[in-house]
Amino acid sequence: MIGMTGIAVTCPTGAETRPRRRDGDLRPVEHSTCCVPAPMLSEVADAAHIHGLPHAGDDELTGIIKAWRRITSWAAARELAAIAELARRRPGDIDGILDPEVTAHLRAAGQAAGASSRSPDLPGSTESPAGPGLPELVSPFVPDELAPALTMTVRAAEMHLSLAADLVTKLPMTAAALEAGLIDMVRARIIAEATRVLTREQAAAAEHLIFPRAEQQTSGQLRAALARAILAAPCADRLSQIAHEGQRIVAGKKS
Repeated sequence: MIGMTGIAVTCPTGAETRPRRRDGDLRPVEHSTCCVPAPMLSEVADAAHIHGLPHAGDDELTGIIKAWRRITSWAAARELAAIAELARRRPGDIDGILDPEVTAHLRAAGQAAGASSRSPDLPGSTESPAGPGLPELVSPFVPDELAPALTMTVRAAEMHLSLAADLVTKLPMTAAALEAGLIDMVRARIIAEATRVLTREQAAAAEHLIFPRAEQQTSGQLRAALARAILAAPCADRLSQIAHEGQRIVAGKKS
């Protein structure tokens, strides 16, 4: 039950869902103060707003604020899933556009991400509503398509697309936490940016180390936890080599 200015409803499942630490699946937990973000929670929060926020007690008002924050996270997760689906429908071909060595690196990364997102043996691997993985390469014009639709710059659309792709291909626990309203978009982006240079296996290991504590951490605390988790992830000694290879490719392009 959740109470907001005298309004109470029962969640359909009677339980929340949150990322499981060990295998990435969702698990039921003891019923808390809020339903899983969904249209029902939105209706309850909206009813509380319509009936008059001034009439709510301090604790009730705090609950309403938290409810809207969770709804916002849920909506953001659904938006990103739709963006990932759009990307899946826009396969790209960059042969002849970029340096052949860079093209080879991108294709290898895309193949690895696509294969791992469909593997049932990996922790947290699930069939995504966004479809069976992303193509090896996404059309470079997807951000141009997104920008006017979302009234944002192409650069901002590129950032949205990168986050959507990361959540679909290698961050299932982060995606589940965002959709469950346990983290917000800011923290989801922090996790994605920190793990972008990692393989799917390394990112999965890092996710297992930061959840469920990430749900209660500030952005600064989360960044610190991610730094520790990345250092503890398998093959962490490869990160410096990856960074060096990236610098070498950039240097080669400039020369």
